[in-house]
Amino acid sequence: MTSSTARLNAYSNQISQQLVFGLIPVVLLVGGVINGFAVRVIESIRLNGMDTLLFGISPFELIAAGVGGHLLIASARTTEFTPRWPEALALATFLVPSSTVSWLGVALYGAWRATQSQGEARVGAALFSALGVTALWSSVLMNWFAGPITAVEAQFVTGLLQLVRTDVSVSANLMGVVGGHQVLLLPACASVYLIPKAIVALGALVVFMGAKMDLRRFLTLALSTVVVLALLNWVRLAVMTMSYELYDLAHGPIGANIFDLLQTAVIIVAGLWASR
Repeated sequence: MTSSTARLNAYSNQISQQLVFGLIPVVLLVGGVINGFAVRVIESIRLNGMDTLLFGISPFELIAAGVGGHLLIASARTTEFTPRWPEALALATFLVPSSTVSWLGVALYGAWRATQSQGEARVGAALFSALGVTALWSSVLMNWFAGPITAVEAQFVTGLLQLVRTDVSVSANLMGVVGGHQVLLLPACASVYLIPKAIVALGALVVFMGAKMDLRRFLTLALSTVVVLALLNWVRLAVMTMSYELYDLAHGPIGANIFDLLQTAVIIVAGLWASR
């Protein structure tokens, strides 16, 4: 009896240690994501107070991080893991007070864990890595191409707006009413800013809902979702261009909250369709 109890205690301790070690990757990655979000949250509170729902964080990012964290936690008991030098390097990047460094750490460490894992743990780590890559795209890389990207999108928005009124014009990324209200299309308002995050979130939902999809079917679903999201964004930008009052409504906390809810609804509907 004593021997059985000792073996049971040893096994329990082994499982507990394995669980604690298995949770280290998700703790590191979630910590890196939080550090990456910090600048946006602080800036959102400075500009809008507590009136926004997500404080500058994309709902797509929350979906990807939530599913990725869930998969890593679910696999923690069954994944053999021993902390090594990559964990120390990841922790070092996550302690740096820089969102760019933090997102780079999330992207690289997530990719490393994905190559060292199997099953749910691999998918969860890959989602974090993809989240880091999309954050770097929107915060760093997109700025290199901001001019042509925003100019092209401004043309689309103006074309959409011209369906209902003729007194609008566009010059590069400056849209507005002739002789009146003008809006400068910034990179953070462009559809290309949000689309990569939307695709990652869609992939996360497809995995979470257990949908069986081949690559061709997923790409078709992703393309359809991207088109809907781009149209929603163009409509919002068109409304913002019509007058200062509409700009204030669509760009302010009320408009931002409604747009976040609509984006989330589109992704959830796409995920439900995939799981049929």
